[in-house]
Amino acid sequence: MTHVWVAQERGLFKKYGIDMQFVLMPRNPLAVAALLAGEIDAAIIGPGHLVNAGLSGADVIGIANFNLKLDFRLNARPEIRKPEDLRGKRLAVSGPARPHISWRCCVCRA
Repeated sequence: MTHVWVAQERGLFKKYGIDMQFVLMPRNPLAVAALLAGEIDAAIIGPGHLVNAGLSGADVIGIANFNLKLDFRLNARPEIRKPEDLRGKRLAVSGPARPHISWRCCVCRA
């Protein structure tokens, strides 16, 4: 998100003829609802929210991803000290897209 604010502050949108108004929304689901209602023309949202909207029948597309790395953190009980200790355990993730896929890849390697 920082890169969008930096681009605005440096006048890059104006330089390329893009008249942009930024509206800060407190949660991604509100941004999706505003997008679907036609109240906004574009939104910067997490991929999971985009996938959920699409699976629910919404006509949405994703055109860019600002994250170039997987920067997740695993919080576990003290007795889980190495990847092998995750075998047979239940794992909770925050959403259906990137976190789920990322952790499946990590756990499969353990």
